[in-house]
Amino acid sequence: MGIDHLRFGMIGMRRLALVAMVAVSLMTPEPDAEIQAMVDETRIPTGDTILAENH
Repeated sequence: MGIDHLRFGMIGMRRLALVAMVAVSLMTPEPDAEIQAMVDETRIPTGDTILAENH
């Protein structure tokens, strides 16, 4: 094909990974409401800001 390994890695693998992600996503069942709520809760930040200036 005339494509070296570096160019295949930069371009080809992204497309292959996207196709694999979509295929697996369509083939697996959706998680139940309890699992979805747990993931949503994990994504919401809580607590104080770490980068706040303390002068």
